[in-house]
Amino acid sequence: MDIGMIVVAILEGTIHGDTTHLGKLWVSSMMVLFALELLRLFESVPWRARVTIQYAEYLAGIIVIVSIADKIRFLRSRLKNPYKGHKEAPGE
Repeated sequence: MDIGMIVVAILEGTIHGDTTHLGKLWVSSMMVLFALELLRLFESVPWRARVTIQYAEYLAGIIVIVSIADKIRFLRSRLKNPYKGHKEAPGE
């Protein structure tokens, strides 16, 4: 659990396991990247595959940066209204 979710949990009193779509994309991109990295263990991998893996690393890095920005936005909105989108939200 990161620091932002700890702060939200303290304010709410409970933990709601909310995720963002970009957070899920971040995890998926890392899984694909780890699978592609296994190809580097083989000597017979063509250079085009190695270049593709390198571009996949850059793309995964971009996804990580965008996902972190999305998580910051998500946590700011949760700090403003901790119960937003939940059944026990006041006024809903």
